Amino acid sequence: FYNLIPSCHTCNSNLKGKKDFALSTHFHPYLSDFDKEKVFFTYLPTNAKAFYGDKRGLKIKLDTSVCENLSIQISSNISLFKLDEIYNEHADIVEGMLDIQKKTNNKNIQSIFEKILVDTDGNKYFESEKEVYELMIRNYYSSKDFSKKTMAKFERDMAKELGLIQKTI
Repeated sequence: FYNLIPSCHTCNSNLKGKKDFALSTHFHPYLSDFDKEKVFFTYLPTNAKAFYGDKRGLKIKLDTSVCENLSIQISSNISLFKLDEIYNEHADIVEGMLDIQKKTNNKNIQSIFEKILVDTDGNKYFESEKEVYELMIRNYYSSKDFSKKTMAKFERDMAKELGLIQKTI
């Protein structure tokens, strides 16, 4: 009855199994969130091919280096649920963002919103940077919407990491 966080069979049965959880040892996603705890996705190019569309050259990981409060609990979850390994299977998302970066000549979404997506009279085609972000990245930006679509936090963090977004929209 108290296990109310939905999870797939792999995470719940294969990885978690019968392991005991406590707030002192594991992170509870309903009591806090990775943004609040300053845990963000990042990527490391492992070779030059990473910049030219070879996802084998990317290593994705959750960065806990500035985590202030629950670093032990968060690290336990990252390890137990193999989060770094699982997200590395989605390197194609980062590849897509690198492609956007390349096609826009490293312009960020604010610049695209203000200077590119305008007509000859200077009228903007979109109402906000957030709208442009959600169209380009095809996901939600705000952490309050992360539960609506998978990979939302991952994609927002990667967009920040790649300089596609510079500030909170």
